[in-house]
Amino acid sequence: MSKLYLIMGLPGSGKTTKAEEIRLLAPDRTKHFEADMFFLSEGKYVFDPAGVPYAQWWCQRETENALRERYDVIVSNTFLTPAERRPYILLAKKYACELVVLCCSGNYGSTHGVPPETMEKMKRRFVPFDREKEGF
Repeated sequence: MSKLYLIMGLPGSGKTTKAEEIRLLAPDRTKHFEADMFFLSEGKYVFDPAGVPYAQWWCQRETENALRERYDVIVSNTFLTPAERRPYILLAKKYACELVVLCCSGNYGSTHGVPPETMEKMKRRFVPFDREKEGF
């Protein structure tokens, strides 16, 4: 049975680091995706707010493709609300995956320079994962 890991937390909380730690346990059968990867151009991060919906779609598509091929998949994202997690929960059900949800809470500083006022807004929006309420 494949596993789908959702790693959630605010920017700079250690999501990507945790994802890489997990991926390295079985690198030949594990894929890691995050919407930020969509904004990489020749190894450089080039964020465009208008591209966020496309980045989310890309991340979901890549996740589904990998699950279809029976890889374990790690998705690291802020996942602040149940609505943001829902497409992945549906994929876990569709492909009969084990769902593992991890929340990172470190404070390592945002590598993408998220302003403090945006971080505060994100903290206020955060809803902890509740397996029962989210239907898994």
